[in-house]
Amino acid sequence: MKFFINVFFVVCFCLILSCEKMLPETASEIKQIKSNLGDYQYMSVDPQLSFDIKKASFKKANTYLGNPEVNYTVTVKQNNLDFPVNEYRFTVYFGVYYNEEEVYDFIDLGEISDKITSISDVHPMYGFTPKSLSGLEVEVKSYSWSPICEFKPYEE
Repeated sequence: MKFFINVFFVVCFCLILSCEKMLPETASEIKQIKSNLGDYQYMSVDPQLSFDIKKASFKKANTYLGNPEVNYTVTVKQNNLDFPVNEYRFTVYFGVYYNEEEVYDFIDLGEISDKITSISDVHPMYGFTPKSLSGLEVEVKSYSWSPICEFKPYEE
């Protein structure tokens, strides 16, 4: 029995020594992977963007077959001051509501630098044929973000 206990302790000691040798290699590999990922290593971190809709108005379609339009201006502010990425792109998912029921949705893109920006646009509401535009409201449903990573076109 003593023999098996001694063998067990020797095996455990060998495992500990081999793990200690692997730790610096593993730390180095993790550092290299983070370097290769660039800002993508932060994809699970939320910049905590808030959206202040400064203006939202609706315009009737110009023609019978035309589409109504929503004209909006939104101030976007980053609230996570410890967010490690300085410049990034974001996608905003908007909803148009009538009596708290979503009747239309659309997206817009923006780019943020120095923790604040503004987006303003006129968006055609394709396929939306309301009887009246009164009572419609625009709200931000959600957003997503991604690092700015641009490449030149591949040429053979």
